[in-house]
Amino acid sequence: AFEIQTEAPAAKERFEFERKISATRRAMDGASEMANTAKSRISAAKRAIQNSGADARLIDQATGLEARINQILRRLRGNEVLGQFNANTPPSISDRLFYAASANISSLQPPTKTQEENHRIAADELAEELPKLKALVEDFKKLERAMDTAGVPHTPGRIPELK
Repeated sequence: AFEIQTEAPAAKERFEFERKISATRRAMDGASEMANTAKSRISAAKRAIQNSGADARLIDQATGLEARINQILRRLRGNEVLGQFNANTPPSISDRLFYAASANISSLQPPTKTQEENHRIAADELAEELPKLKALVEDFKKLERAMDTAGVPHTPGRIPELK
């Protein structure tokens, strides 16, 4: 009976930590999905603008959005190009969440200080990136309106209007 009583607080602490990890992962998954979709749509918009002969300022805006989304994606999932060469790169938010969640995965022991620190850093960094991602999406909507005004051909995600 003594072991059960001493393990219960540890198991509860472990459960609470896993609940926090799960909530952060959900936010991370949503941010990643939104960022991947934005990258794809920005690339399509940039190609359409280039092929349409529209004002060069639209290309500049699309290029700026592309640079911003690449920076956000690098923070979310790391520098994939350098990772292919096994270059030493700082851990991404995704890496930190993985490290926090994977150690002692089948244990009822409380999380280690390292796991807690990795989660805290990942959550803090994600909290920094989410407003940037939201602002980028809003700026992209403005670019799409400018594309409509300029007569740039339809791109994925833009709802055409019949005038």
